[in-house]
Amino acid sequence: MEQQRQAHEEAERLEQDIVERLLARESSHRDSLRQDLAVNAILEQISRNYGQLVKLYQDEALRQHEISQITVAPSSSNEEVSFGNFYNSLRLLKDAHRRNDRPMDDAEFHALVKSCEPGEEAFDQLFSGEEMHGRFLDLTFLHEQYNNLPARNEPIDYLSYLSYFDNFDILPKETRSSRAYENYIDELKEYLEGYFRRAKPLFSLVQLQQKVTADFERDCLEIYCEACQRHFANKAVYTGHLNGKKHQKALETPLRKGKETPVALKELLISKYAEVLGKVRQETRENVEHKQSLTPEEREKELSLLDRTEEKPSQDEQEEKEEEEDDGRIYNPKNIPLDWDGKPIPYWLWKLHGLGVRYPCEICGNHTYMGRKAFDQHFFVFSRPLITLMI
Repeated sequence: MEQQRQAHEEAERLEQDIVERLLARESSHRDSLRQDLAVNAILEQISRNYGQLVKLYQDEALRQHEISQITVAPSSSNEEVSFGNFYNSLRLLKDAHRRNDRPMDDAEFHALVKSCEPGEEAFDQLFSGEEMHGRFLDLTFLHEQYNNLPARNEPIDYLSYLSYFDNFDILPKETRSSRAYENYIDELKEYLEGYFRRAKPLFSLVQLQQKVTADFERDCLEIYCEACQRHFANKAVYTGHLNGKKHQKALETPLRKGKETPVALKELLISKYAEVLGKVRQETRENVEHKQSLTPEEREKELSLLDRTEEKPSQDEQEEKEEEEDDGRIYNPKNIPLDWDGKPIPYWLWKLHGLGVRYPCEICGNHTYMGRKAFDQHFFVFSRPLITLMI
């Protein structure tokens, strides 16, 4: 029972630590991701604690023996022996607490929590240079595999691959029935799942997999053509396809048995992963397009600028930031390019939208707006029409 109590106490303290971390949310992408990784590791530790508790609670024989040792039955004929067992157990428990000072030592608990936090070097090794600490996808190796698949037409560039890597219907039937394609699908699926674990550790990947698998088994098997290796939107389209010439021709080509359905499920999982990662995917495309337009010197300068955005402000800068937030001004001591919401953006995007151009408005008390978009939008907010009516 003492082991059960300690496991419960440790789990509760870990849960409280998670709450405190989530309330003190980090501002930079790097620190926020490190925090998410630490929270995920703490959740895994809590899960192990509860797994240990389940085993202890299921050991009814040991639990009943301990209870009988500290319980005096009303009908017991030898109460002196029963009380002796109780006080002996109590003495052993007090001795254990006296030796350990407390049921759970604070230093030991903090060491446990610290072990869940990824170190700087370990965190940097989680991602490739292209991924930029989980900001973008790195599908360069898979792009090469895709272009080397058998029975394909002309190779496509990396930007096109980022747009179509989850569109499997554009590939020829001969390609999708090859062993190389199956290996490619396995590696693509493994990479995306690994990306979720590294860049989105708090995302419930298992829950998504279970839902997709259940939907596939319920619906997709009925509207999936093994001969053509295609999914169909509904039963009517699938029935019409069975009478088509392409399906009749596909029936003449033998396929390896027991292969198509697992690959179809993997394709569906990849499509769902790509849907969830839609924003990251779009930002990856924009990043690749931008990198292609930069010289090596410009790229190096931009990387140094991004590193500056990840630096933590000093104590004086933090106090200055709080004061400026109270005044409604945006805290930006290093003059980093900011978007309309005050978030750091690449210099080329800042320049493209003209965010360095100031637009004063005399009606609003000479308030200055950065960029044409912010200036145009302020005409539709509540305060601007009200001031106009007052004038």
